[in-house]
Amino acid sequence: MSECVRAIKEGILYPIHVFRRHHAHSELVRMLAHGDPKLRAVGTALQEVIDGKFSDQEQEIIDAIELRRDALLHSDKEIDYVDYGAGSSDRGRTMEEMDHGVESVVRVDSISNASKPLFWAEILFKLIRHLQPQSCLELGTCVGISGAYQSKALSLNGKGSLVSLEGAPEIANIAKETFDCLDIHNVTVLTGPF
Repeated sequence: MSECVRAIKEGILYPIHVFRRHHAHSELVRMLAHGDPKLRAVGTALQEVIDGKFSDQEQEIIDAIELRRDALLHSDKEIDYVDYGAGSSDRGRTMEEMDHGVESVVRVDSISNASKPLFWAEILFKLIRHLQPQSCLELGTCVGISGAYQSKALSLNGKGSLVSLEGAPEIANIAKETFDCLDIHNVTVLTGPF
């Protein structure tokens, strides 16, 4: 019975995915032809990620960051930390718990799962490459994967720095290790609840 239900769901969802993909493509074409150079830059960034268009230097950076991600995703190290976040919606944390933090023990591989997936990290990277910001602000450093993408894009642009905020000092330390092992120097990690 479950295979039947799955087949029905896929049969219903397939046309929806085709419509969404077609709609997204037409919107992307409009962005690329738009009069606003910033909107065109966003369209170009999206198109390059979709097409997998990265220079050799960009691909080398992506490969290095993904190697670090892989190491973190396979780490069985546990850390004690204080979580100042809201947590998942089913946790129902009170404002007091969020203000004072909730003590937890967590594995590094589990924390690393919260990092931006490759596709979205590449979009962030290309957005910075094309929009050319002077600085970036990140709320939630996590283990430093998305911060690495941002700071490397800023460096390739020849300018800019990243300020990243992380509530848990123990997790901020892992991010700092990520930045150190990737030879990143244009990031400031501020630690504490925000």
